[in-house]
Amino acid sequence: MEGPWYENAFVTDGGKKAVLIRQRKGGFDVETWDIATNKPLAVVAADVGRTMALSPDGATFATSDRKTPTGTLQFVDVATGKLRPQSPEAFTRAAVVWYLPDGTLASADEKASEAVAWNLKTGAMTALPAGTKPPTTVLPGKDFRPPEGTASVVVAADGKHALGYRFDPDELDSSPGDTYLGLFDGTGRVVKKYPRPDQMLGAKYAFAPDGGTFAVARGDGTITLYDTTGAELRTLRHGGGVTSLAYSPDGKFLATACGDGPILVWDVAAKR
Repeated sequence: MEGPWYENAFVTDGGKKAVLIRQRKGGFDVETWDIATNKPLAVVAADVGRTMALSPDGATFATSDRKTPTGTLQFVDVATGKLRPQSPEAFTRAAVVWYLPDGTLASADEKASEAVAWNLKTGAMTALPAGTKPPTTVLPGKDFRPPEGTASVVVAADGKHALGYRFDPDELDSSPGDTYLGLFDGTGRVVKKYPRPDQMLGAKYAFAPDGGTFAVARGDGTITLYDTTGAELRTLRHGGGVTSLAYSPDGKFLATACGDGPILVWDVAAKR
């Protein structure tokens, strides 16, 4: 599996298989390899675009097709290498992503209108009833008094912690450390400061349903998981600037959406 020609790689089946993208003259191949034996299991030609994702169960590889209308996807069966039908609709409307109570993944455009549900195995979208919106955010309690200049506050469901940007009210006299992403307790006391370099501009963040951990997605495509002491747990990489993220109702999965449409689902419970 060595060689500079592999543009992207995904590990699946509990670390037993790898899905790799090999550039060749006139196109690309999607290759499935057995990691233990270092032998290819399947190879299929696919005109991959810059949007690539592997389904959470590792069974299907999805990629945008450079030769089809913008936003459509083609799907590769990882086990056989066979192409599955292309997505019937454009792979768009993923500016806002969230989970429905039954665990179904949903998304909408930037105005949170025309919400759709996703079939993660086929990429097909199903329109949700008109007026379906992302869940409302938890508001800070009356005793929440963070430092002056704190904005974009997100509160954990249990109300014990919150996240928000703290901007120096007098930016002309700002000194290092005056502008940061803050982890606060329920009263607004600062628990942890995360200095805000350029890649954190426009960062998205959310608490897990139990309020014990939270995720921060930065502009460079990295997603970092923390506990409520402020300690870093692990870092994921989406591959593009994340526009929205949401935990599943049981907290086992984290979905992230990129500005160009792709949705990735991370198994945070199994650390995949």
